[in-house]
Amino acid sequence: MPGAALLSRLISKLSWIDAKWRFGFVVIVTIVMTVLIQLHVKRVNGPSYWKWSWRRLDYLPLYPAMLLSAVPFGLAQLHFLRLKQITTRSVVFLMMGTWFLQLVASGLQQTPFSLERVWKIVEHPLVTSYYTDAVGFLNRPNLLADYPNLLSQLHIHSQTKPPGQILYFMFFIRLLGVNQAASFTGGILITLLATLAIPGVLILSRALGLGQKSAFTAASLMALCPSLILFSPAFDQVYPAVICLLIAFWIFSFKKNPILFSIGLGLILSLILLFSPVLLISGAIIAALGLTWILEGGDRRHQLLTLVGNAAIAFGVVLFFYLFLWILTRYNPIELFRNESIVQAAIQPRLNRPYSQTVKYDPLDIALGTGWIVVALAIFSLIHFHSTNDQPSGVSFYIRAFCIGQVALLPLSGILRAENARVAMFLMPFLMVPAGIELSKWPAKYQAITYFCLWFLMVNICQNMLFF
Repeated sequence: MPGAALLSRLISKLSWIDAKWRFGFVVIVTIVMTVLIQLHVKRVNGPSYWKWSWRRLDYLPLYPAMLLSAVPFGLAQLHFLRLKQITTRSVVFLMMGTWFLQLVASGLQQTPFSLERVWKIVEHPLVTSYYTDAVGFLNRPNLLADYPNLLSQLHIHSQTKPPGQILYFMFFIRLLGVNQAASFTGGILITLLATLAIPGVLILSRALGLGQKSAFTAASLMALCPSLILFSPAFDQVYPAVICLLIAFWIFSFKKNPILFSIGLGLILSLILLFSPVLLISGAIIAALGLTWILEGGDRRHQLLTLVGNAAIAFGVVLFFYLFLWILTRYNPIELFRNESIVQAAIQPRLNRPYSQTVKYDPLDIALGTGWIVVALAIFSLIHFHSTNDQPSGVSFYIRAFCIGQVALLPLSGILRAENARVAMFLMPFLMVPAGIELSKWPAKYQAITYFCLWFLMVNICQNMLFF
């Protein structure tokens, strides 16, 4: 009908104008933050109790080299635009871009270009400490059995973590010896594992019901995430992929194959408990998704029983995993958790990070880690949650709210009062999902410029802030 057609065109026109304003805001944020970073304005690099050190790398060759490193990212966008679907090649291009950006950002911090920074960070007793403790306890018999009582002999990062990261570096030390080859190989592998965050976000996005365009956009934003690229090499880079799989397997356990994905979920939980239990704060979105599935189902009793059954299988796998590990090594995770809690309680006052401060500034550190504009895009997505051909309306608002709420829960809870640009990296995929939904609705030229803005902010941060 003519009237309906006219109304449709009018709404489309208004939506276009609205997109212009949102895009303009992203550009303004990029310009403002660039100026603040270049001027080394106070608080931009962190609050008084924790600051990332200011520095100034030369513009040349940093910017041209980082632009060249992003070429695979551009190829991924062109490939997706041409085929209108996610392919293995486009995902590999994104992963290559992220890996190249990591290596170039690391190598250009020395003159001449060198990747020796990789092994230096791994071997530094204060920056990470896991390699250092792996060397120190390399020949200790019954390491896992004694581990809960060894915390006082470990360096600061190892004191509040299970032995997974120490065991990781022990593998390379036993394979290559106590030398730079072991630390470098372990570090480089971490940078490669970090790129799994890209397919991880894709899998998570598709599990949450996003269309191909929205999912690919979310993964593209993750590929340019400043924290993922600049905190290299660190195990924090690996955790986003792990969390993405954790949530995706939970969803698949009640939408696809309950037994298979529940077992997979249990194995992922077992590994999380061996490396960094703080990742379990993502249980909030797990509970929210499960509750939503029950309430939206036709037979709520059946949905509830299915959910409980899947959770029981997953926890059964975890129990079996650690029972088997205890039989083999006498490793006691319960005793370790109790002792780590005591150590953490003793360390926290010395860090001088009161909740009244961290609840305000930790969100800003997360924003820094995502390049600020990702947070803006995610918030925009809550305001504009109408459906599109690529994004079904049924998944729209709840998913965005759950994702943003999960990230907000970390500083609100005060569980992890630390440098959140790094330690909250495992939650950053939850910002990429709503941001990807929002950006995917924009015209292609706006999307391209937004990607450039995120890349530009990431390079500005690299040039002016020292993370390790």
